[in-house]
Amino acid sequence: MKIFRSTCTTLVVCALALCAGTRLRAQTASPEVRREIIDVRNQWMAAEMKKDIPYLDGLMAPEFVVGNSQGQVMDKAHYLESQARPDRILHIGEGRDVTVSDYGDVAILTESLTLQASDKGVPFGGDFRFVRVFVKKDGHWHPVLAQGTPITHK
Repeated sequence: MKIFRSTCTTLVVCALALCAGTRLRAQTASPEVRREIIDVRNQWMAAEMKKDIPYLDGLMAPEFVVGNSQGQVMDKAHYLESQARPDRILHIGEGRDVTVSDYGDVAILTESLTLQASDKGVPFGGDFRFVRVFVKKDGHWHPVLAQGTPITHK
């Protein structure tokens, strides 16, 4: 758990460092950027559920890293390998409380969602808060970081 927290902290620091070369102050995304980021997010989630690995491979930036809802930290290659497994089944709900912040060529989406899934026959899921960082390259938005954290209900 300590390694996971340390890695997640490093990921967030790296994401913020990406922003340092652009405008330093976050701005609420314009309606156009918000729509673009949410569209990419929706296509990403649909591709995960359909196991469209070629699409995911083209979508993710080469430096993509994910801290998933199961507490694993994976680079792009391991993420794609995990998504391709037939024993990993995902049902991802619609995003709630979605915010998009714009830093020029970097955008950050935060959302809550409900996930019902199984991995190697072991069910997992619940309500999660996700942070997703996107970088615009060659006119297209590409995910570079995603972090899922369980939401505890008291």
